[in-house]
Formats: sequence, C-alpha cells, structure tokens
Amino acid sequence: MKFFDFCAGIGAGRLGLEKAGMTCVGYSEINRSAIKSYGLLHNVYGEKNYGNLTKINPEELPDFDLLIAGFPCQTFSVMGRQEGFNDERGQIIYHLISILKAKRTKYFILENVKGLTTHDDGKTLKIILSALEEAGYHVEYNVLTSMNYGVPQMRQRIYFVGIRKDLVVDGRNIDWTPTGATKTIPELLIDENNEISKTDLEYFIAYLNNKTNQGKIKLEDILKKEYVIVDTRQSDLRLYYNRIPTLRSFRDGLYYVKNGKLRVLTGREAMLVQGFPIDYVERTRDVENRDLLQQAGNAMTVGVIEAIGKSLLKYLKREEYVEKTYDNNAIVGVVKTRDQYDYCFKKNIYYTYKKTLNISADDVEYVAMYQTKSAFGYDDAGVFLFGKVAKKYNVKRSEIHYNIADNKRDEECVVFQVEKWENLENPILPSGNAKILIATNFDKIKKAKIYNELLEANGGRI
Repeated sequence: MKFFDFCAGIGAGRLGLEKAGMTCVGYSEINRSAIKSYGLLHNVYGEKNYGNLTKINPEELPDFDLLIAGFPCQTFSVMGRQEGFNDERGQIIYHLISILKAKRTKYFILENVKGLTTHDDGKTLKIILSALEEAGYHVEYNVLTSMNYGVPQMRQRIYFVGIRKDLVVDGRNIDWTPTGATKTIPELLIDENNEISKTDLEYFIAYLNNKTNQGKIKLEDILKKEYVIVDTRQSDLRLYYNRIPTLRSFRDGLYYVKNGKLRVLTGREAMLVQGFPIDYVERTRDVENRDLLQQAGNAMTVGVIEAIGKSLLKYLKREEYVEKTYDNNAIVGVVKTRDQYDYCFKKNIYYTYKKTLNISADDVEYVAMYQTKSAFGYDDAGVFLFGKVAKKYNVKRSEIHYNIADNKRDEECVVFQVEKWENLENPILPSGNAKILIATNFDKIKKAKIYNELLEANGGRI
C-alpha cells in the first residue's frame, strides 16, 4: 500500500507505516529544521518535499492509497490557548479533506491531541467527524496511550482511521488492541554526557524550595531514586517511576537520575522515547539537541502508528486478496474488480444457495471470486466462501491457495461454480444453475473438472 506523509514533521508516522509494510511516495513539511532531520532519518535526498499543503495542487501529487497527517494540535491542546478553528492552524484539517476528496484517497490516518475530544465541549470533534463523513468516509477514532505500544511514555493522543465508504467491509472494525510496552527506561535513557549543568542545578534547587515544593523532598533523596523521572514543567514537582510523562515541544525541564546523578533528558533520548530505533537516532548527530527535543515533542509515536497501520491492513484483507492475480497454487483465473466483489459480498450472492444448502450470512466470514477468460469472453466463474460454511460440509483442510487467509494452509472453504460470470452478478441466480465443489485439498482440486476448464481457459497457467 502506498501512502503520502502530510504535516510530516520528522517522519515518525512514515516510519510506523513503513514498519507495517507500506511504502511512502512523498511528504509535505515546512519547518526547515524538521525537514533536515526528516532527510537524515529517512534518506530521502532527491525525494520531493511538496511543502506547504495549503498551497499544494492535488493534481500534482503522486497517486497514493492512504493519507497520514498529524495536523497541527496547538490550537486544540490544553497546553495552548485552545483557539481551535479561530487559529489558522486549526483550518489545516479542511485542506487535508480537500486533498482526500480531490485524490479520492482510499484511507487516512490522522492524529491530534487528546484535548480535541473536549475542545468547545466536544463540538470541534463533531464538526471534524461530520466534515470527514460528508467527504465520503467511514471514520473510527480512539484515544491511545503510547506506553501501550512499545515505549513507556504516558503520551495520549486521538487517532482517526478513515475508510472510503465504498470500501467499507460490513461487520468489521479497526482493532485498537494495545501491543504492550517492550522498552524499559534504562534501554532508552542511554546518554552519558548529559549531567545537569551548574547553572541549571542552582535553578533546580531553587525550584525545590519554591512555595509549592518547599519541604516536600530534598535533592539528596531524589538522587537515591535510580531512574526516577523528574518533571519540573509545572510549578509543582512531579516524580515518575517506570514511565515518562508526555514529551512536548518547547518545554524543557525533564530530568532523571542515573548512577546517583541528575541528568537532563536529551534530544536523542527523546527520539528513542518516541519509538525511533537507535540506528535511526544515530543519523541525527549533527542536529542541535534543542531542535531534536522540539521535533520529538511534536512527533507521533512510531509504535502506535505501526500498530494502526497493521490493524488497517488486517481490516482490508477481505478485499486485498481479490485484487491480486494468484500463482499456480490457486484455482483463480483473472480476479475481478472491487465492484464485482461487492456484488458477491454486499448483495449476498450466497443467499441464492440458501434453500438448497442452508447457508446464512453468519456462516460466511469472507468471499473470494474467480473467473476464466477465453477468446469468447468470460465463460466460467465461481465463488470461494470462507468461514463456518465449510464446517457444515465437514471440510477439514483446504489448500486451494495457501496465500489466501494469512498464509494459512488449513483454511476452510466451499467453492461454488456457475456457468457464466453474468450469472454470478445476478442476485436472483437460480440455485439450479450452480454446481458445488467442496475442496478438501489441492490434489483433489486438480482432479476436478473445474480445474481442467480453468487450466485450458488460461493457456495452461492458473
């Protein structure tokens, strides 16, 4: 799947989707420092940056299946003024929607701060969802915490997944199940030359003695707490164990204790906390520490986007395999289009066999179709039904095509054959016009009449 990286920042979203198996075809970013880091991280020199998305002509963009963007959050953040749509940055979402409509993009992933859920008593969220709905998308959203997706950061963000309405698969939803934290604090806080400076230490001691913190805890007691995270970004001191508070842009003041010494969280470490692998982080050695801190604070968490990307691909498996041409392990000729797939699945073609075979919609998990082509046009067609339907016919193993259904060789299915492709498209197909082929393994398939017909129609190749 191809995607375009809008509001790219340093490309944490890009990396997450690439780790999910997708391919980036372009990006858009205007911050010069972020552009430099993006280039270093992703080796994109020579790859076009399309710049300010508000000035992009969609017709000049390459084709892509998915749009990803962390649209500006400052206007909705509880840490900002929460000016929302009154701020120019709050209008970026509408420019993104315009691109979605112009390109007829199949899918999107959007990210913003948790504060969007409550901004203007929830009205802002409703407006955004309504605009995306009107643009032709089914939208699911959720607030996710980064510490449930590979890193111990308490970052909470709202994520939207959009699917163009004509591509929605009935009865399925995006799986938001957490993947779990895998990295520990010592694995991420790895720098050695980051002891707090004398000047900052004096500031920190004064901070401990302000009217809010006075008498609560002494410096020497803090230094005994190995890998405690010390947050001075608010007036009151906050200590965290086995977790790191949300990284933010333009907010210094995160410290930690290692080997009995107070240290400053570095930009490199902040990148690791956002899920960038160490080999990527090493590419940014020439970037100023303060710039890296700001960029990491603005970034998405890589592991969260990877999980969402994989979840979207999992959701789409029903349609993806019907768009492929299979190899010679399959009884598939030329696979038809999504529209014809919809005929089969959405118009419930299998209902035509309901009386004679006692099949219900609940019995069918998903559908694949085949057709054959000869000099006279499409002269044979059929349907693979996967799910409980196979168990009704005691089908234990089916190896019609081992690439279907997550490469599982033990997937169960029933195959229906019809005489003409047009009959398959007809939702009132008489049951008497159908032949049933129950497949238990590929060897039996090769002995079946339908196999020879398919083989002959495709010039000896299936």
